[in-house]
Amino acid sequence: MTRFKSRAFIVVLLLYVTLTVSGFGQQTSSAVLEQGRFILHKFEQPLGEETYEIRRDGDSLAAKIDFKFTDRGSEVPLSTTFRAGQDLTPQSFEIKGRTARTVSIDQAITVENGQVHYRTRDKNSYSAAPNGAFFTIAAYAPATMQMLMVRYWASHGSPAELPTLPKGSIKIEPRGQDTINVRNSNEKLDRFTVEGLIWGRETLWFDAQRNLIAAITTDAEFDHFEAIRNGYESALPDFVSRAGTDEMSALAQLSKSIPGSHAQTLAIVGATLIDGTGAAPVADSAVVIYNGVIVAVGPRSQVKVPKDAHIVDAKGKFLLPGLWDMHAHFEQVEWGPIYLAAGVTTVRDCGNEFEFIAAVRNAIEEGRGLGPRLLLAGIVDGTGPLGLGIARVDTPEQARSWVDRYHAARFQQMKIYSSVKLDELKIVADEAHRLGMTVTGHVPEGLNAYQTIEAGQDQINHIHYIADMMHPPFPEGIAGWTREEPRRTWIWILLTRIKLWNS
Repeated sequence: MTRFKSRAFIVVLLLYVTLTVSGFGQQTSSAVLEQGRFILHKFEQPLGEETYEIRRDGDSLAAKIDFKFTDRGSEVPLSTTFRAGQDLTPQSFEIKGRTARTVSIDQAITVENGQVHYRTRDKNSYSAAPNGAFFTIAAYAPATMQMLMVRYWASHGSPAELPTLPKGSIKIEPRGQDTINVRNSNEKLDRFTVEGLIWGRETLWFDAQRNLIAAITTDAEFDHFEAIRNGYESALPDFVSRAGTDEMSALAQLSKSIPGSHAQTLAIVGATLIDGTGAAPVADSAVVIYNGVIVAVGPRSQVKVPKDAHIVDAKGKFLLPGLWDMHAHFEQVEWGPIYLAAGVTTVRDCGNEFEFIAAVRNAIEEGRGLGPRLLLAGIVDGTGPLGLGIARVDTPEQARSWVDRYHAARFQQMKIYSSVKLDELKIVADEAHRLGMTVTGHVPEGLNAYQTIEAGQDQINHIHYIADMMHPPFPEGIAGWTREEPRRTWIWILLTRIKLWNS
């Protein structure tokens, strides 16, 4: 027995030595240095996940990232590999897959001997020489690349502008700290905005170790999109609300540089006024605005313009009442000043993230941001493969609860989406009407427009639902044309109408 134990000890010792020499039992060149998981959300609804793993590969770092979600029945997969020096200077980057239901990407970048070589989706290749610091990244996804980009930026002097390959440049701005409550404890996170990676700003939060915790952004369809590190999902509404408020605050700071934007009294003079009432145009008009309210309007010769007014000379131009956008999804705060620049002063938002759109509307109303007046419709949906968002009305209790919540937050309408059942639609309509709200939206799957109207829906969005009501009976075997092949549907309707006309 003693001899057996001695032999066993020698075998174990030899095995340990062998494993140590071969690299096992200690950190090796291929050891995992870091790994993590983000839960991917659209309209705050969890749809999939992103996982990443960073290994040491010789003198380099190698990251492998898998990203996948399912949006209204469509899979959106994306795979990314990234290789960099120890200081995160890029050596190679490849991204392939989809960034939205209908948006594909296939790009590769390698850095060799001071030259950057690109390969694009259509297999075109070209080279260039980078000048100074740069980072490789493509669009909003995957979130891990944004995390590595911010780490690179912070460790390379936090430049005011960082060139990105294959094109463009980004600006990263520290925006302070937030205390987030997660798992009944408070955690301080650093907040940053990123500008230039997508159209508009993104908001990112990092912990003290520069681990990305949350990214509030928009995807390639301009829909709200969020990546939240596993374990922080309960704080998602707080992240969304804070992002909307902070981004509106950034716009308010920008507005301080606009001449006359904060004048108490404003007078627009010299324009030809078309007041929208059907009256004849007024040449050489004057419009006086005090604290945002029109107080006088008419021919300039008949309007008294206060001496302290900020004068806008509009000679040679036309002056119209503010325009309305009657169907919008106000996805980003940057839409606000663009609407105003286009003359749109009222926007009817037909469904949005609750916390985001309420924060944006409040900031505009309170003078803490730039944007038009917002009239809001609270979106609700049922559970199903086409379900969208988190405001689900699968029961009568849920239907009443969501209507009450939207009403308490001063929404004017309810918005029906594509998976709401008929019974719950009736309850949403009844509760909304009781509270003085109207009901708009889609014709849900399995229903027709007549049923939704009879259930109490006041308005129908999108014309193809009306086309469904108008077409004649289809021949046997093509009843599915209406949704799957709308162009063939319209051809059939047109031919039928021509036949009826000729008869």
